[in-house]
Amino acid sequence: MLTATWLSILLSAMGPKGQPTPLPPLRAAVVTPACGPLTVTATPATISFAATNPDAPAVAGNATASITWQSTGQAHLPWNLSIQSDGVNFLNCPLIPVSAIAVSCSRAAVTGGGGSGVCSATAPISASPRVVASGEQSVSNASYQVNLNFTLSDSWKYIAQLSPSCTLSLTYTVNFQ
Repeated sequence: MLTATWLSILLSAMGPKGQPTPLPPLRAAVVTPACGPLTVTATPATISFAATNPDAPAVAGNATASITWQSTGQAHLPWNLSIQSDGVNFLNCPLIPVSAIAVSCSRAAVTGGGGSGVCSATAPISASPRVVASGEQSVSNASYQVNLNFTLSDSWKYIAQLSPSCTLSLTYTVNFQ
């Protein structure tokens, strides 16, 4: 996680014969990570699945999620994007495990400043963080973009309900090291 910290420095000096000399003013400095604060955006915010044929081996979500942020990094240091669910089952559908959804990365790119990105292998979603993309940080203010696709597998096993619908909340975490 990226954090900013306030650091207060108080300097004092002793003059000849142990007499205090005037103190310089209290100084405050803002110490921030080299990459700065991040705002991570996921578009679209909701992805739906419409399973019309339970014989299909997998049902694709209705959109590609694009995870974006902008930041200045540190040369040659790694970054990664992880994803995790808020539980082990879907909300309102406790018999559907989150592992029924697989996430795959189709693009991991850094635009500006020489950074790089690479996609991780397709994997089921979990309540534990899973790295979906990683790379090398850019040294200038760069745009990072990771495109993710979601698929629901084995639709014969899982019976969804219409009202209230089965939902799953995901958390995306960007780590700059």
